[in-house]
Amino acid sequence: MLQPILDALDLSDTDDLDDAALHNLIRQMDVAGDVADDLEGKLDRLIGELGKVEEGILAEADTDKDGKESKAELAKDEKVEREEKKEVGDEKPE
Repeated sequence: MLQPILDALDLSDTDDLDDAALHNLIRQMDVAGDVADDLEGKLDRLIGELGKVEEGILAEADTDKDGKESKAELAKDEKVEREEKKEVGDEKPE
């Protein structure tokens, strides 16, 4: 699947792509972009599920008796901070 793209990118500066080859390359890059977007969505969902599992494990392991913020609450706060940082990083200027 990637070989045509690699072949097209391997062209020297003197070689020109004809319209059909250029169209084919663009189509393949669009398909690759769609695959990457799908994978990104799946990874985001996986990270979300792992975060829930982590919260559950920490809640079960929480044995804090000093009246301090529990380990589960600290982990949740850290997760929220990481997500907020990620969201800020994902924002694109217009």
